[in-house]
Order: sequence, then C-alpha cells, then structure tokens
Amino acid sequence: MKRIGSTAILLLVLVLWACGDSDSGGTGVGKIGEAVKKDGYVITVNGTERVKGLGSSALALDVTIASDKEKGVDAGSIYAKIKDADGKTYTLAAGGKQPSLEGKSDLPKGQSVRGWISFNVPEGTNGLVLEYQALGGPLLKVNLS
Repeated sequence: MKRIGSTAILLLVLVLWACGDSDSGGTGVGKIGEAVKKDGYVITVNGTERVKGLGSSALALDVTIASDKEKGVDAGSIYAKIKDADGKTYTLAAGGKQPSLEGKSDLPKGQSVRGWISFNVPEGTNGLVLEYQALGGPLLKVNLS
C-alpha cells in the first residue's frame, strides 16, 4: 500500500513539473525589441535609455502594452518592476522620462498604450529583467541585458 501511495505522489510531481506554468499562448519571457505574449497580454520593450538628473541615474524603458483579448488587460507603470541578477528590486523614478506610460484599464483587443517607465537603477548593474504583472494578470519578463 505504501508503494502505491509513493508511486502516485511521484507520478503527480512529475506531471506537475512537466506542465510547468500555464502558458496560454506564449512563454511570458523575452528580450528587447520582441513582443512577449501571455494570456492576452502583449508587452514590448522597444528600447532603453539612461537618463541623468533623475536622482543618481535612471534607466528609462520605452514600453508598449497591448491587448490580445476582449477585455481585462490593464496597463500602467505601477505593475512594472526591475530586478537584477541578485534579485534586488529597483523602484520607479519620480519625474521620469516623458511621455510616461499611460495607465489604462480593460484595454480592448487590438488596442495598445506606449510610453516611458523610468527606474532608479545605478549604472553598471547587471542581469536586469523587467517584470510586469497587473493584478490577476500573468507574469511577463523581458531581459534587458
């Protein structure tokens, strides 16, 4: 009886491992210049720019967020953060590069918003990844290196 229970647990673990995270139409991970798609959300980091005068130094991201579903896609800089290779999270820079990303709720399918999101990230910081996750939305990641 113990052997059957252990086998069932092992089988369940293997099935869950093989399935991984729900993908629903994309990997949720990408790089600068490519659209990252997952669960109706589409995010593209069009480019990056260093901005002086915003604290010590800010990293500004030109971002487009689009909807590939009828409703429920929320856009806004408040859903974005940057992490480095060590897992440290960087904050949004006040008074960042303009025009900033406009916040929108329930973007209809085929519509998008584009703007800048600026973060307080020191120059020379390595392994940067943008993470974007609206409330109830999928986690999308863009490697910035």
